[in-house]
Amino acid sequence: MFDRIRDRLRKAEEKLDHFSNAQREQFAFARLQQLFPKGFFPPLTTWSISPGTMLFVCNEIAVAGRRCVVEFGSGFSTFCIASLIHHNHPGVRFISIESDGKWMEEVDHSLEKLGCRDSVKLVHAPITDLPAQYAHTPPQKWYDSAVVQAALKEEPLVDLLLVDGPFGRVSPYARYPAVPVLRNRLAEVYSIFLDDSNRPQETEIAARWTTELACTRTDYERFTCLRTGDGFDPTPYGF
Repeated sequence: MFDRIRDRLRKAEEKLDHFSNAQREQFAFARLQQLFPKGFFPPLTTWSISPGTMLFVCNEIAVAGRRCVVEFGSGFSTFCIASLIHHNHPGVRFISIESDGKWMEEVDHSLEKLGCRDSVKLVHAPITDLPAQYAHTPPQKWYDSAVVQAALKEEPLVDLLLVDGPFGRVSPYARYPAVPVLRNRLAEVYSIFLDDSNRPQETEIAARWTTELACTRTDYERFTCLRTGDGFDPTPYGF
């Protein structure tokens, strides 16, 4: 009898948690919609970064004064960051790395509609073999690391890194190489957002990055944030 009661209470708590999470995502999306003009449709699919995660990233730019943002994987996040920079932080450099050339063209076209094309440096870096020194477990495939490094060569040091690609099916531990490849390009004070860190491989990647970078780490429901330095807490209202 007591087991049944405990089970019902547990299920009730899970429903409340789910409802609370849904509310937070709705609040985050409502906030992010303010970045877009009426009629602009930012596509959101099951592959997209969540509005809640995106609100954290935008807060980080606005509150922590980040000056050079790099993302792996273009899409909803690209539109949000580009619009935020265009309207509020025009001095921020933003580089978006994408492996799919056709999708990058679609993103480029949407940025033109949004009026923020000049706020983003889109870089097409196809998936290819990765040098062994950057791999989690060689051999590994990733974005063309030579293209990525060339694209960042003349840019300021990176103080915000958003890792939402490539897709996991590309290679085991597909998102791990982002830090080894960019490690020498990271500013002294930075934040790194790893999306989908509730998945086993991403959980392991976050733990390995934390050890390699000797930084602080905070795990959220769907993403992990690693950071150095002190500053204002960028946690959005309601989270």
